[in-house]
Amino acid sequence: MTSTKQDPLAEYQSRVEYLEAQGRLMERHLQSESPLSAEDVADLGIIIKRALVANDYTLNELEDLRLKKGRIYGRANVTSTKTNDGDMTRHHTAAISFHTDYAYSVVFDDHKIGGDEWVTISNNTIYTLTYSAAKQRLYMNNVEIYRTKASNADLVLRTTFKAAGVVKECAEFVDKYGHTRNDANYSIKTKQVISNIKKLSEMPDCLDFIFSSFDDNKGMKIITKITEQDIIENKVDVELVDSWLASK
Repeated sequence: MTSTKQDPLAEYQSRVEYLEAQGRLMERHLQSESPLSAEDVADLGIIIKRALVANDYTLNELEDLRLKKGRIYGRANVTSTKTNDGDMTRHHTAAISFHTDYAYSVVFDDHKIGGDEWVTISNNTIYTLTYSAAKQRLYMNNVEIYRTKASNADLVLRTTFKAAGVVKECAEFVDKYGHTRNDANYSIKTKQVISNIKKLSEMPDCLDFIFSSFDDNKGMKIITKITEQDIIENKVDVELVDSWLASK
């Protein structure tokens, strides 16, 4: 299991906190007949967290704490994490029995894997869609993929990209003639706008899911960030998309 790396400032702060906690425990001269105070437990937590992090564990709970001849004994319920194959992280719960030495450094006695085990997949953003209203240009990863030629397309993209969040939705547009969707002369058809974007940009079919029309052809939804999980779920051909972007 590989050690978790920290940035230098975080490592320095962790080391300082560890030494301070260790010093406070030593100053209190804990004895076997003295119960552990809340301050003792808090300082022990700082010390054992640092020891666990070095072995890719995170502390969930301290249990069965007791003093014996100036040493602290107990059990740490932890979660173990280890990265596999670059983007998959395997997790399992475990219980680690430990004791401290006379300087209150942690010594692990045994390790028992618990019943819970699971895998998570990193979900980094791979493609990002943006729109410049000033230039009337649609971009993917800063590559221009579409230039609005009809003012309705600009109105739809301009308005939808103002919506908050990664998944942007809008169903209230004013067309180029000033008509609203309640007007009989309303001319915006979002399915047609989407069709034009896909056709003129020559967008690969595997990216169809990022645009959709709703509300009887009067609403638009755009997914502006495509993550690793999106790629898996929608079977996106990354090589094809990258080649398409490179050709622009």
